Amino acid sequence: MTPGESDGLEATFASFVPLDRLRALARGQALPDRARGAALTGDLSSFTPLVTELRKSLAAKRAAEEITRHLNAIFTPIIDITHRFGGSVIGFAGDALTCWFDGDDGIRATAAGLAMQRSIADVRPVELPGGRRVSVGIRIAVVAGNVRRFLLGDPGLQCFDTLAGSLLDRLEGGLRVAEQAEVLVGKEVAAARGGDLDVAGPRTSAGGEEFLSVVGLTSSVEPLSREELPRVPAALLRPWVPHQIASRLASGGDSFLGEVRPVVAVFIRFDGGHYDDPRADGRPLDDYVRFVQRTVAELEGDVVELTLGDKGSYLYVVFGATVAHENDAMRAARAAMALRAPPGDLALGHRPQIGISTGEMRVGTYGSPVRRGYGVQGQEVNVAARLMTAAAPGDILVSQRVADAIAHRVAVEAVGELALKGIDSPVQVCRLLHERDVASPASSERAGPPLVGRASERAAMIAALDRVMSGASEVVFIEGPAGIGKSRLLGALVSFARDRGLEVRTGAAEEIERRRPYGVWTQVARAVFGIAAGDEGAVARARVLERLAGVPDAEAVLP
Repeated sequence: MTPGESDGLEATFASFVPLDRLRALARGQALPDRARGAALTGDLSSFTPLVTELRKSLAAKRAAEEITRHLNAIFTPIIDITHRFGGSVIGFAGDALTCWFDGDDGIRATAAGLAMQRSIADVRPVELPGGRRVSVGIRIAVVAGNVRRFLLGDPGLQCFDTLAGSLLDRLEGGLRVAEQAEVLVGKEVAAARGGDLDVAGPRTSAGGEEFLSVVGLTSSVEPLSREELPRVPAALLRPWVPHQIASRLASGGDSFLGEVRPVVAVFIRFDGGHYDDPRADGRPLDDYVRFVQRTVAELEGDVVELTLGDKGSYLYVVFGATVAHENDAMRAARAAMALRAPPGDLALGHRPQIGISTGEMRVGTYGSPVRRGYGVQGQEVNVAARLMTAAAPGDILVSQRVADAIAHRVAVEAVGELALKGIDSPVQVCRLLHERDVASPASSERAGPPLVGRASERAAMIAALDRVMSGASEVVFIEGPAGIGKSRLLGALVSFARDRGLEVRTGAAEEIERRRPYGVWTQVARAVFGIAAGDEGAVARARVLERLAGVPDAEAVLP
């Protein structure tokens, strides 16, 4: 890699890192995990319907280009304003972003929010084919107080820079009641800087908290002078870049062109605890996030967002975005089933609530050259998020399209039509129950005419069975090119075994299970111990112990 290429990679990787974290890395310092300041969140209105309209009106490639262009045109000045008023963009969540103004009592964040509203008012409406024009606005909320600042996740996959605590719940409450083109501030901002705020009127959140609508400032808040971005080696920055994106960029690929493609969206809500508690330790949370990342990565999906709040936290996972497969819906279902019952040492409070949906969505990076994120936008993202909210702890709710795609491998039950907030029409919903066993070639070994030929293979199998009958243990491998008759030969082996009075248990697996340790033996073990489909946890343990009754040290061998 030439010096110029190295510099380009450093700048690109740096754009995935919040500005205050970037400066700390340049100084060789860590950011404290507790901070006081102001948080701002901004959420674009009308953008998800715009994504849907552009996809309906334009070919996939053109739609992706247009969506990316409009996103960048909106976010570039917003990011610049955040930095000029002393803030850092902590993260993106679809068409929203969260910013942190360290040490601020709310006045700089409010000034930034008002400047953002002015900047978006200058963005020209999007003209759709047919002449219809759509204007995109933004809703903004600002609160001030104490937060936790966590750095979570596996550096080999992706690190997440996050804010946490009740301040984030208050921020979300304010955003929910903010209207387009409005900046709402918490009462603590008004208490500290009320004389500097031109206030239009109050708003009350669903939790009963009062916010104030600010239309201007009565005193000037000057932007800070622009500082040159610090230089940090790419190797130190790579953990903040999604691993698939980082690998492509490091090898000279282009990962910034947006695409419209089929994607499966998975939202996982979990109980992370009370982050404001001074005794709260971030290590269990980090262990849980890494567990989710590893589970998803083994199935070649991506964790793209992490949001923390005392009233609920969630992870946003996608399959088919950076790597596409024909069975992405099944991969998502497999991940969800593994994640709904975490190992005891990783469980955080109640079991997670999970929602899954699928459809064509816009995928890719967006933002500005100095701060960007990787994300997936589209209507089905909202459907998956609403299904997560509707799910009970331990439940996995899926859209009908997902249920149809996985029905051959997963048992589901119909829930019926649900009216989901923000979705125009009711959605047909199913509950994911448990995985079905893969059909084994051995199950039909007696079908069809007798096996003809393969004399040497038959002799080898019969000799192995004879040794088993005499008390030996044997392993027989049957391998060869596709279509040569391996399944037929396997069926014959099972038939020969049963003719000798041997008990036969079978297991099978698909390509998706190639990384699952001992995966093919799961069906065998369940059959031996009488574990029915859907049995798990204490039920499965009890059945194993029942079968091991009388075996010395059964508890010791149970794992």
